[in-house]
Amino acid sequence: MIDLTNRTIDEINALIQKYASVLELIREKRQIPYLAVVIDIGINHVKETYPTLELDWKTWSIVCLKNKYLNGLVKQESDIPVIIAEFIKQFKDNYADYIQQLGMSATEFDRDYGFVCRYMK
Repeated sequence: MIDLTNRTIDEINALIQKYASVLELIREKRQIPYLAVVIDIGINHVKETYPTLELDWKTWSIVCLKNKYLNGLVKQESDIPVIIAEFIKQFKDNYADYIQQLGMSATEFDRDYGFVCRYMK
């Protein structure tokens, strides 16, 4: 489980407010403080480690991270950079092939969402 003890209640509440639009969709309310911390760590890691990555793919990496957390695959903070790195490697190694095999898509969002869903399965 992600450790919240090294953060104050005010810091956690600030993160919950910062990511409220995403967190309001979470059914299990007791997960919200943990997910707020996971998302914040993930966003900061992506910004620092992958500054040249397109914004859409930075966002998709956080979507994957959130999904993996909700599926119990993020046990500690050190899992976060590993999960992000795996997704970005998958993107860099396989996205071009995915596009070639795809044929048609209605929008860029639909095309990219399909790739992300395929990865998350």
